[in-house]
Amino acid sequence: MSEPARKENSEGLSPFAFHQGLTLLRIAEHYPYLIDVVLEAIQNALDAHATIIWVMIDHQKRKLRIEDNGDGASKSKFDRALRSICETMKDETKLGRWGMGLIAPLGKCEYFTYTSTPKENNNTYLKWRFETENIRQQKTIQGIPYEEMPLIHFDEFGKSKGGIPWRTQIKLMRFTEDRTTSKLSLASLHDSVKEKYSEAMKKLGTKIMAKIISAEGKTEEKIILADEYQGKSLPIFTRDHSDSGQTTFRLYLARQTVKGKQGKVVVGEMSNDFRLSFKKFLKTPEGFLNNRIIEALCSGIFEGEILSEKARIDSTRKFFKENDALVGLCISIEEWYEKIGKAHFQTAKEEKQNDRYQRLGLRSMGVIESILNQPQFDILKDILQKFKVGSIGPGHAE
Repeated sequence: MSEPARKENSEGLSPFAFHQGLTLLRIAEHYPYLIDVVLEAIQNALDAHATIIWVMIDHQKRKLRIEDNGDGASKSKFDRALRSICETMKDETKLGRWGMGLIAPLGKCEYFTYTSTPKENNNTYLKWRFETENIRQQKTIQGIPYEEMPLIHFDEFGKSKGGIPWRTQIKLMRFTEDRTTSKLSLASLHDSVKEKYSEAMKKLGTKIMAKIISAEGKTEEKIILADEYQGKSLPIFTRDHSDSGQTTFRLYLARQTVKGKQGKVVVGEMSNDFRLSFKKFLKTPEGFLNNRIIEALCSGIFEGEILSEKARIDSTRKFFKENDALVGLCISIEEWYEKIGKAHFQTAKEEKQNDRYQRLGLRSMGVIESILNQPQFDILKDILQKFKVGSIGPGHAE
């Protein structure tokens, strides 16, 4: 008997699996630097309606702590977050919506803890512990260990026994010794927070209490508050484009400071309070915007925000997605420049040039005066003094 004919179009499934521990560490690489971890924690605190956020970084002991008085998290909410990595639990109105921030510290410290209690029950603190090396070795992760913290409870002023003023704490222990990865100064934190989160902080009235101890033991402290635009407001300009939808320009002429005009323009989505500086917005293919517009909006002459309806920030929150909506946004920016920005920019440049001439003139006069004060020029000084008397009358010099 002949062998039965084989089925020609048989179907099946090839098995698929991946190393969960290494995958989590790879996802955490979306936050390559320590400052990215801090900013992500601040963002999550703002999403939880925090009005006070404490940040403490100790480079000597390699410890980092971020605490906030926001809504906190229950065990069910935390478990849901673990099951939703790379899936958002937040709607578009929230600052973060990519579900990766929870594991951001992985790979940048020996271990970190997440401690929280929900606003509905201020006495049920739980602490989860993430150990980088342990997670790295696990092909299949069964779960993250946690423990109850029965000796502490939430107290707004932290004055009762066991009372603490925060509902959520993220603590990194023995963070990386790599100086590039762990480089984090008070100035860089201050500038990044103001650029990205000013809008959300204004709405909530949030203040950030930051303290940094350098590797040499020097301590710096600063209260970071939201930026308020104080320059001269320009007309609100709105442009509709088929690809990018509506774009709104709320811009100002920056005030003059001792260091000149130092305004900053930020770009964002209408539905989200997160912002990118215009300079970071420019991480787009060459040719999207004319160089004269780039010069104008990076000059410090303007400050304020440009908001788009459809253009979207990439999941890394470092630039906008390169698509038709971004092109439409750039076209709208060009139209704003031609109709409003160009005239103000040219005027400001002329004023700046005149100021420069005046400063050069004053500097030149100072140099001449210092030369004339030397003894060998006493005769010339006497003649010039006589000229001051006038062209006729006593003291006139021919």
